[in-house]
Amino acid sequence: MAFLLRKPFIFIIISVVLVVLVIQLSGVFAPKPTVVITPSLASSSISMNKNTTLTVIIENKASRPYSVEYHIVGRFNTSQLRFYDKINSAPLPDPVWNGNNYTITYPKVWDMDTGARLNVSVLVKGLDPGINDITYPIFVEVWTDKILVERKSVQLTVKHP
Repeated sequence: MAFLLRKPFIFIIISVVLVVLVIQLSGVFAPKPTVVITPSLASSSISMNKNTTLTVIIENKASRPYSVEYHIVGRFNTSQLRFYDKINSAPLPDPVWNGNNYTITYPKVWDMDTGARLNVSVLVKGLDPGINDITYPIFVEVWTDKILVERKSVQLTVKHP
């Protein structure tokens, strides 16, 4: 008799667990993107000592304002690629090696309101790739309130003459 009382309880527990799993896996409760980025290169292939423009669109799609930082990350150093602010042609800070890759932190932090959109353009100068052409993956990151929110990549090929 005791087993018959427990049996419906077990079916109820299993049903609730299955419903929770289905809802979780469907993505209904997945966090909505807060700040999104869209990177693009004016030209994905350049000759040695030539420039291209890396443009990143940063959009705050969250329901509150954020403090936003922009980073450029890769396995390149200042002898391979150089980055300059497109507005005033000032060089961006030298890449900092963190043990895995180099990171350039854009020297400005923005306070972005809800729905704000920002275009950031950086000149990228390809230096001598050596004896062959080389393709650099360039990762762009957006950080909100010191937390990495999104990371995307583009590829730049520098051709040896």
